[in-house]
Amino acid sequence: MGKVLLCSECFSEIGGGSCAEHPDDPPIDPDKPEVRDLLADRDYEALARLRRRFMGIGAIPGALTLIGGVALHVASGFVFPRGIVGGAFSVVTAAGLTIGRLLANRRFKPRYVRWTGHDYRMDDDIENMLGKSGGP
Repeated sequence: MGKVLLCSECFSEIGGGSCAEHPDDPPIDPDKPEVRDLLADRDYEALARLRRRFMGIGAIPGALTLIGGVALHVASGFVFPRGIVGGAFSVVTAAGLTIGRLLANRRFKPRYVRWTGHDYRMDDDIENMLGKSGGP
């Protein structure tokens, strides 16, 4: 089997020659360290986009909590103390953001793990970091 190269534009695998969709772009070798760093950066950017999307969705219940408190005040004249409305908003928003981040981490499938060796599993990364530093 021949050496696997990647298109420098779309990062699809090509056996040899050039990419069918980008024939003018030179292929890149995924065995080079700078290419592996580039691929790891692309995976991390995809993970960051997915996290922002899920965390944005997770923040919606917090916003609805705040809007509900204001709507209740406007509609009936009943006033919750600011601490209760602010506290409920903060707790619900923090929970939604946390759940969104956890779901994004669970759902993310790294595209270039074959070459980078990094699968972005947060628990393993933290355990490895603590093991190397002699942490708790």
